[in-house]
Amino acid sequence: MKKTALWTALLIGTSLSTNAVAEVIDSGTCGDDCYWEYDDDTAELNVFGKGAMTDYGQSNLTRSPWSNYPVETINIEEGITSIGNNAFYSMDDVTEVNLPNGLQSIGEYAFWSCDELTRIVIPDTVGNVGNGAMAFYLAGAPNQAVAIYCPPSVCKFDGSVDSQYVYDYEKDENGFYYSIDDDEYFLSSQDMLNGDSCGELQECQATALENKGLCEWDDCYAFLDSYEAGDQIRMNGKNYASLSDLFAGKYIVKRIYTVEEAAAVSKETGNTFKLRYK
Repeated sequence: MKKTALWTALLIGTSLSTNAVAEVIDSGTCGDDCYWEYDDDTAELNVFGKGAMTDYGQSNLTRSPWSNYPVETINIEEGITSIGNNAFYSMDDVTEVNLPNGLQSIGEYAFWSCDELTRIVIPDTVGNVGNGAMAFYLAGAPNQAVAIYCPPSVCKFDGSVDSQYVYDYEKDENGFYYSIDDDEYFLSSQDMLNGDSCGELQECQATALENKGLCEWDDCYAFLDSYEAGDQIRMNGKNYASLSDLFAGKYIVKRIYTVEEAAAVSKETGNTFKLRYK
């Protein structure tokens, strides 16, 4: 569903009389600059825009406008900084929640009793998780099988997380996710959400290099096995100062300042070069 449909729905909504029969609403606003759309074909709820979402209540009159839809997947897009209180309260069809980098807070009871969830990954940009936000229930009793991956500073907040299956994770300088409790590495937060571990760090690194098209997996692994910190790396015709630069795609660009330097690296083509001198 295109986001332009949101404005059409809003305009149509303003023209309806108060006595008209309400039609199914599948889009709307949920903050000063936050919007939502529900796709009934995929059962996905998408929240997008900028800033903080609205706080909601738990009664029928104050609950979120999407609360009665059979939402299975919740996608919060980058730009949303705060999830409102009770935003997804007791939505028991939800099986997947995707939270963005840049999210700063999760409101009280935001995901309370989303019983069908099995995993949720809290971004390391989050500084606060409200009371009851991660309280899950199954058949009327606390559901302790929900795996919650979150930074240690958030996981230790009193009263914010009610699952026994809480996994501290760290993200290293190259963007790999490490689950401290079960000693596993993941390529991304999405892989961590799906439980798709790539095993040890070197295996993740080899997979990342292969995904970038830099080498075959076995060759990538062999290269990493022989690499020593401080080594300059040459791969696919480019030089890299470090492993971090290799993963980031930051190769060394040699600037030519003299005729002699140009002659050392150039073929005779008859072209004229403008040189930049120190």
